[in-house]
Amino acid sequence: MAPIWPVFSKSKTNHKVLSSESIYETVNGSHEYKIKGFSLAKGIGVGKSMSSRTFTVCGHDWVIIFYPDGDKQDSREYVSVYLKIVSPGNVRATFEFKLLDQSQKGKHGVHKIYTVKSPLTFTQGVAGSCCL
Repeated sequence: MAPIWPVFSKSKTNHKVLSSESIYETVNGSHEYKIKGFSLAKGIGVGKSMSSRTFTVCGHDWVIIFYPDGDKQDSREYVSVYLKIVSPGNVRATFEFKLLDQSQKGKHGVHKIYTVKSPLTFTQGVAGSCCL
C-alpha cells in the first residue's frame, strides 16, 4: 500500500487544515504448480515434501510446499499443501488451491478445491496450509 500524503489547505479563518486517509486495495495474481507423474510421488512417505520453484505474485516471493502423503500421520490419507512467503515482511492474502484430476484421458476436472476467503497474515518462513 502506497502512503497517502497529507493535504494542506487554507480555510476562511486563515488556519491550515490537515487531512489524511488510508486506502486498502486488492491486487490479484496466480501461479500454477504442476506435478507430473503424481502417482509416482504418492507413497514417498508421510512428512516428505516437494516444492515449487520460487514465484512472484503481486511483488512478493512465494513457494508451494506439497506433501503427497500428508505432512503428519493424522493427514496421511490426504495431500497437504502449504503456501509460504519467502519475501521479508508481513502480507495479508487470501488464496485458493485446486487439485486437478488428470488420471482419465480427456476427462480432466477439478478434484478438490480449498479456498481461504478471509485474509491470512503471512510472515516470512511461516506457511498457510490445507489438506485436500
